[in-house]
Amino acid sequence: MKVPLLRGLAPCAAAGVLAAALSGCTMGLASPAVVAGDFDRAISSGDFSTACSLLTPAAVQEVETGSGEDCESALESLGVPAGGAVVHVEAWGRAAIAEMEQDTLFLARTGETWAVRAAGCTPVPEAPYDCIVTGG
Repeated sequence: MKVPLLRGLAPCAAAGVLAAALSGCTMGLASPAVVAGDFDRAISSGDFSTACSLLTPAAVQEVETGSGEDCESALESLGVPAGGAVVHVEAWGRAAIAEMEQDTLFLARTGETWAVRAAGCTPVPEAPYDCIVTGG
């Protein structure tokens, strides 16, 4: 699935996100950077159960429907790459992007937390990202 590159984050919004992250003001939520790091550690260590628990419900459904397997088996088969360290995060509203050393994750607020909605994403010049795992 192609995920559009999210552009045009207003400088004031970016400053607000940065200020909130630096102040520790997360309104009780783990930050997108924390969730991205947790997801990467789970994928890297082969803990696909934990990785699945960090996906949005739509991403879990898409992974299972597309593969005909349970989420854990499907993630293992899909070969989502280890991303490495989180190098940049932008969040606005209920959406976030976490750029890692070797992967890009898209996240969404789901209820009281952040969850991964797309992983294994690579940019495509002049087009949206191409992602291994997707979910509305």
